[in-house]
Amino acid sequence: MKHAVILGLFVLTAIVLSIVQIVFGTLYTTAGLEISQIQTQKQAVDKENMLLSEKLYTLSSLTNIEASAKQLGFEDETSKSMLVVTQNSAFALKP
Repeated sequence: MKHAVILGLFVLTAIVLSIVQIVFGTLYTTAGLEISQIQTQKQAVDKENMLLSEKLYTLSSLTNIEASAKQLGFEDETSKSMLVVTQNSAFALKP
């Protein structure tokens, strides 16, 4: 009888441990899939970040800024004359 109880406890322990192993195995598999999906999303964000950085460098280059300024009607300051007004000028005095 004592052997039967020990054998029963051993079988019960083996069944419980098997169930625990299945549960934790399922949890780890699910967590692994989530980690894989997050890593894929991170790679996509990293790629997008790299492309946006390149676009930023291109748009902020002096050559691009100069071309945009010309399209907006800005002119090179060396092509214009400058008028300097001093205090002695008649039109600069208050009445």
